[in-house]
Amino acid sequence: MRTPIYPGRISIRRYIICLITFAIVLIACSSIFAQADLRHAAPQISLREEAGLPYLQNYNPRAYHAHAQNWAVEQDARGVMYFGNTAGILEYDGVRWRLMSTPNKSVVR
Repeated sequence: MRTPIYPGRISIRRYIICLITFAIVLIACSSIFAQADLRHAAPQISLREEAGLPYLQNYNPRAYHAHAQNWAVEQDARGVMYFGNTAGILEYDGVRWRLMSTPNKSVVR
């Protein structure tokens, strides 16, 4: 025997389908409004810049073609960096590495 359907009464299956459809539409609309227009946004300042921390860059010994042990670091007035290395003195101008050997092949500390 079938249960009579009364006007105004929604079946459980139809209710669940409507609820899922509503949730999908709600999620889709919220993601549309979440997109930001970055062309007019203020430039983002990283936490490192805000805190005043120095910029650090690590280089693999294969990048500068010398020994892995560096003993000393100096910077001249032009900003060129010099590293005392087991293989000699490394010079880095921000673009290229150059290895300068010492006359007696000693370690530069």
